[in-house]
Amino acid sequence: MTCATRLLAPRNRRRAAFRPALADPSVPGIVFTFVWAFGRAEDDAFMTRLDTMCSEHGGRALYVELRAELATRLAREGTAARVAMKPVKRDVEGARALQRDFEARFRMRSEGDFPYPGRHLVVDTDRVGPAAAAQRIVERFGLPTPPAPGTPS
Repeated sequence: MTCATRLLAPRNRRRAAFRPALADPSVPGIVFTFVWAFGRAEDDAFMTRLDTMCSEHGGRALYVELRAELATRLAREGTAARVAMKPVKRDVEGARALQRDFEARFRMRSEGDFPYPGRHLVVDTDRVGPAAAAQRIVERFGLPTPPAPGTPS
């Protein structure tokens, strides 16, 4: 199975899941991760379709580009948190091979050419931990935060 084939099914499932969620006013938002090969027509078209779906339902898509050097990404493969969130990552060597393959074949970072610059934030996760990254995202986009545990709502 090629890398493109492995990624195509999740994209189709995401689009199918997004439509009802976007139409449901009780859903405050959707957060998902996606490896975007910049300049690759299929990836650009996929993200354009998702962006359009959001706007057609009165929403807005916000983009956070999480960056890390290849060595960091390889080291993260197989960690308990990663495997818990993405069971496909249980094949650690396969996940690492995919990281190396993508790094070699695709441009994985925007270079001042992001198509939605006003809705884009870059976070270098080599230098920023998860809590600090989340705080930057919340602040940059003015997102609501839940009350702290034990705080009256």
